[in-house]
Amino acid sequence: MSGKLVKNLRKGHSSEDLGNIFLRKFCAVAELRQEDDFGIDSIATLLKQESKYLIPEESFGVQIKSVSINKVEYNDDEINWLLELDLPFFVCTVDKKTQSFSLFTLNRFHSTMTLGTQININKVVLILGENPNYGNINIDIRFDENDEKNDEPFEIHLGNPILSANLGECESPEFIEKIYSIMKEWLLLEYEMIRLRKINTSYTISWKTWKKPELGIPFSVVRDTNIKKDLLASKDYLHRLSKFLYVNRDEDAKLIEAFDLISDWYELNEVPIQLIYSHDPIID
Repeated sequence: MSGKLVKNLRKGHSSEDLGNIFLRKFCAVAELRQEDDFGIDSIATLLKQESKYLIPEESFGVQIKSVSINKVEYNDDEINWLLELDLPFFVCTVDKKTQSFSLFTLNRFHSTMTLGTQININKVVLILGENPNYGNINIDIRFDENDEKNDEPFEIHLGNPILSANLGECESPEFIEKIYSIMKEWLLLEYEMIRLRKINTSYTISWKTWKKPELGIPFSVVRDTNIKKDLLASKDYLHRLSKFLYVNRDEDAKLIEAFDLISDWYELNEVPIQLIYSHDPIID
């Protein structure tokens, strides 16, 4: 024991405490101890109020920062960790003086990285707020022409917060219902985006604070190096669809030919798949 503590560390803990108080107004919250903190401060589960009961729904991760911090940095393996999270992840900023909070989605980060630039980046800097130079463009884009690591930090503006509030407002049941409604919209969308990212696909999304997110156009980057990953991600869906033809005794020649071609494509790329889609099961 040294009998002393770094002042900024204690200030950071007080921001986390206040942030978790805010989250508990509409979520069940599990705080992670400092020794278990690998980038997520808390796991929150959205609560739906039904009569006298609270029903737990979707869960998400939160990193809590003081409002004085407007950038979050990730390096090398930390970038891959963030990309591979199967849990929606938000940054919550806390203003201790006004007891106010803002919640930022990482959607812009994931949308940008889905474009395929991540293999060339050593460092990502997430900036809390809009990019004043981009106007209505809601994705930061930088393409690198080779696969060598780029030492220049890649800055991504996360956009406006999805919600902002203070503790006083959270005393109102109507206000908590408003928070629940916007969080429900975002969490359902975030889980769908996580599913699509597994096949290098995403959507442009636009939003304003306290407004429902608006889905834009789908986009994806096709690379030869991704083909096996994409085929593996799709095979369970194709197996499911093939069973409809078999169970329903559907002898549509064009559909059967289509599944034959799909089976050949999987075999060509050495990806095992089992499709059943005729009276005489065809197993590859």
